[in-house]
Amino acid sequence: MVRKAILSAAIAAVFSTGAYAAVYTYTGTRAGGDWTDPTKWQDENGDPGYPKAGDTALLHVAVESWTYLTVGSGGAAVGNLSARPKWSQLYRIRTTSGNKPTFLFDNNGNDSVVTLTSASNNASYTAGLVLGADNNAMNVGLANNLVVNNDGTRLPSGKLTFGTRSTITGGSLENRVTITTQALGTGKITTAVEGTATFIGDWVVDGANALLDMNADSFGHESNSVTLRNGGTLDITAGAFDSSGFSWNRTLSGNGTVLVHANGLVIDSGTINLSGDDQIVFRGDLILGPNSVLNYTGTFTGENMTLISANSITGTFGTVNAPGYQVAYTPDGVMLVVPEPGSVALLLGSAGMFLVSRRRSSSRQ
Repeated sequence: MVRKAILSAAIAAVFSTGAYAAVYTYTGTRAGGDWTDPTKWQDENGDPGYPKAGDTALLHVAVESWTYLTVGSGGAAVGNLSARPKWSQLYRIRTTSGNKPTFLFDNNGNDSVVTLTSASNNASYTAGLVLGADNNAMNVGLANNLVVNNDGTRLPSGKLTFGTRSTITGGSLENRVTITTQALGTGKITTAVEGTATFIGDWVVDGANALLDMNADSFGHESNSVTLRNGGTLDITAGAFDSSGFSWNRTLSGNGTVLVHANGLVIDSGTINLSGDDQIVFRGDLILGPNSVLNYTGTFTGENMTLISANSITGTFGTVNAPGYQVAYTPDGVMLVVPEPGSVALLLGSAGMFLVSRRRSSSRQ
């Protein structure tokens, strides 16, 4: 009991909210049960109860088959959640109610954290959690920011899926919320979106082993943006998009990779924001429309730098804001060029490259 109390205190410190919050450990097995069933949970003292807003839920039962927890018609809430199934099994959080209840992440104004790892400390395993699984629709609400990560002290990877029956809700124009997929240590972490989204806020993908897998056009409100940090990856290759490719009308920022739909990515009225040494690699064909915008701030070392690369690039940005630089295009890249006569002449002599911008900024002619 003393060891259990020490472990719970350590976990509570990691997920600290600045106010008292309970840590509940799930004690159900196999087929699972109702989220609000106090006989299926124990707090740090071994007393029955169930997680609520601000609390931390530990799904650490090493199930060998898929296990679910059911959210009733009145909904459920949690501050933080840690899932640790056996091998590469997964937990499902679902509802059997027909009134679309809400599973709410509410950590009293602090970020909610979902941590996924396998009970078997093996790098070949990927622990899974599905929100909005099975037959009935469920809202996944965000009262604050949500961070999805793997356990950086362990080898396995993790995957959080917003299921086909889920709708991500929350946020406002005055109080935006962010969903961050953050890779820690050597493991990988994936956030997969298979349902819909109406939330107002932004997506962040942080780390070379972090992936946002958008299986539907479910980025949420029209103002929502995507930021890639430290080599994060956005995957929009899913077949749900139409035969003309995926039309990007949002803001994309940072440094990372975009896996593109087989029919290409059309940046129609979208914006790409880059700074310093940022570079975005598009694994596929890129089509630049007349209302597309490229913004660059900061500086780099050398006479030129590739900002964007792709399998092929068609068209040019309608508007370029890159103070102090010119922009050059190749069949598979967009480059910044220091506007010195010698370097520009040399670059223009390269096969397939043409210069379209003025010293400080350019507009499509």
